[in-house]
Amino acid sequence: MLRRAPLVALALAPLAIGCSSFPTYAEHGVESLDTVAVEAMFIVAGMDGMTPSTTPTEAASNAASQAGVFFGAGCFTTSIDGPAVTYELVDCTGPFGLSGITGTVTTTYRNDGMGVGFDVVAGSLTVGGTAARFTVAAEVSNDVTRASVMSMAEIVGPRGILVGRDGPYAMRYGASTRCAAIDGTFTTTVETTMWQTTVTEWQICPTRCARGTIALSGDAGSVTITSDGTPTASWDAGGDGTGTIPLICPQ
Repeated sequence: MLRRAPLVALALAPLAIGCSSFPTYAEHGVESLDTVAVEAMFIVAGMDGMTPSTTPTEAASNAASQAGVFFGAGCFTTSIDGPAVTYELVDCTGPFGLSGITGTVTTTYRNDGMGVGFDVVAGSLTVGGTAARFTVAAEVSNDVTRASVMSMAEIVGPRGILVGRDGPYAMRYGASTRCAAIDGTFTTTVETTMWQTTVTEWQICPTRCARGTIALSGDAGSVTITSDGTPTASWDAGGDGTGTIPLICPQ
């Protein structure tokens, strides 16, 4: 089980005032999607340079040569072993406003006769001082703008909350905007509470706040969170009330 890292107090500081104005599960919903950005940055980096005719070995080489576009220059090294590229990152930045990316991540490409895809394994990673561990299997569309993703993850989000994720989602990526849109229904466990999470057009970008809709349902209740891309999202928990919740946005 991952533990909260000491630096999470810095991430929590902007939320200290007024935190009682929204229920815990509204915060759970926002945190569950904040952590998807950690996986997404390696998925979009993995898709870069792929085509339907790219061999797994070529894809690994292409990804290694373009990694600086996604993680910044001079903060990482890569090693290639056939269809696999391993990144050793030290205090890198990410494409969705993430920073302090440190650790080892391996992406392995494959062509199994059903299309092109890759697997990402992060067993030792921190982002902004908080811990992340995940495995992702991505099947990539012919136009290399969409991926069907199966994720298993344990990630401590920017609010210092441990999020577990298990299940599929779809991701679209626009190379010109550098934004990714996520849709799907999967299971999340936030601390010790389990939720069914449904995400509709949740868009993450490098320079603005996320926007879209998150719906959580479970034994603890239900809540729908809607963001229009501004620093404050709205939540509706039915009989438990409505309100707003601050987002942690790219700087």
